Amino acid sequence: MNPELKNLRAVLKKAKTYVDVFGRHEKLSKDALTKAVKVEWRRLAAVAHADKYSDAKDKELAQEVFVLLNSFWIKAEIALNASTYGDEVASIKTKKHLFEHVIAFAAGDLSDVYRAKLGAKDVIVKVLRDPKDVDLLRAEEAALKKIHGYKSDTRLKERLPQVLDSFGIGPRPGLALEYFHGPTLADVIEAYPKGIDPRDAVWMFKRILGILSFTHKAGVTHGAILPTHIVLDLEPHAAALIGWGYSVDHEKKLVAIAGKYRAYYPTEVFDKKPVGPETDLFMLGKTMTALMGGDVVSGELPERVPRPLRALLRSLTLKDRPLRPDDASIIHRTLDEGLEKMFGPRKYRKFEMPGAANKNT
Repeated sequence: MNPELKNLRAVLKKAKTYVDVFGRHEKLSKDALTKAVKVEWRRLAAVAHADKYSDAKDKELAQEVFVLLNSFWIKAEIALNASTYGDEVASIKTKKHLFEHVIAFAAGDLSDVYRAKLGAKDVIVKVLRDPKDVDLLRAEEAALKKIHGYKSDTRLKERLPQVLDSFGIGPRPGLALEYFHGPTLADVIEAYPKGIDPRDAVWMFKRILGILSFTHKAGVTHGAILPTHIVLDLEPHAAALIGWGYSVDHEKKLVAIAGKYRAYYPTEVFDKKPVGPETDLFMLGKTMTALMGGDVVSGELPERVPRPLRALLRSLTLKDRPLRPDDASIIHRTLDEGLEKMFGPRKYRKFEMPGAANKNT
């Protein structure tokens, strides 16, 4: 392992703020400060550039380090633009809003993600790493506005993010969205690698089916129904669907996928064919398979999963799109009608996450 790269990772892991990475540079003019920070950014970015290394492990480490470094750089860039570099609390001022208490939250597929405050409200701020991916950010904005504008009084809109603002941080486009507290299904799968009880999984399944029954009527295919994009509100048994950057109108082609979850995508995506409700339902079937401890590739599920539920998931994940169900509301009804036969009389089941596993709080 390259020692310079290894040392940079250690520095970044230890760093609490961007100042720990790029230096404080006190008593400099704004232009001189910006120049000094950019010089340090370029020096470190050169160390973390994957193309610099021939060893496969070094390349993999360089990619990891660059994502981490870039998250600090974007926050430094925010502060430089706002003339608040070195201040303890970062903020983002746009034409519409002032987002305060901006803190690094996660590294998304294409964006660095921050939590912030808009008044008393918690929000998510997404800033693209590469401006070339702006079409995906604009797709997320357009899809959510289309869905929220769809003529319906359904309360399911409350389980979808609202677009709060669209702006730029230097050359990088950004988007501010409503934030949902709670663990994602990815957190649940990590906490319960052998799978959760089907009696718990089924209410999560139903909540996403309910959301899809509405968003599909609005004409939008989400395109990435994955564990990372489903957020749970555990006590009331509610869920939210996020991650709309891959979405397209029905019968359009997806322009990108989340590579980490390649096994969750159906054949029409890789064949560059149009997608639709069946595509989302396929991915939901794969996600539920993983949630209950099944094999995402083969579709095999543990014996504890009732046979009717296994059959339903198989129908959603058939290879050919025309053979799959395309109506989330019918799937929801089918599932709901079979609950007592599968699990006995209905009753509230409290689902808990191990203390450290509830990351999205």
